[in-house]
Amino acid sequence: MTKDKAREAPSSSVWFERALYGYLCREHIENRPTPCPLAFMVTDVGARDPKVRNAYTRVYKNLVRLMKTRLKDSGVTDKDEAALAITALMIGGVAIGRALNSTTATDKLLASWRNVAEKILGQT
Repeated sequence: MTKDKAREAPSSSVWFERALYGYLCREHIENRPTPCPLAFMVTDVGARDPKVRNAYTRVYKNLVRLMKTRLKDSGVTDKDEAALAITALMIGGVAIGRALNSTTATDKLLASWRNVAEKILGQT
């Protein structure tokens, strides 16, 4: 790997900070620039046919796998548990945030879930 390539790849902690703050934010809740299908469809998928649920499951598992890959250089001991918890916080945070009609409550929710995710990652 060249020095330029090494500079381009952020550390796990920087990557997770960007992911958490980029995903758990007001713009994402308000569908800007585009809504995340994992959060957008989470309450609807359970009632759909197996093909839809299979597609959702495949996308979710890929997200969990990405999280686990990014955790490999971290100090997190149970990477499976951390990846599952963080993805649930992210998807749930956006899904619930979209259902609220109070910006204050939404902002508190997002800040709380970012804090919990940071604790899971050992970043606080």
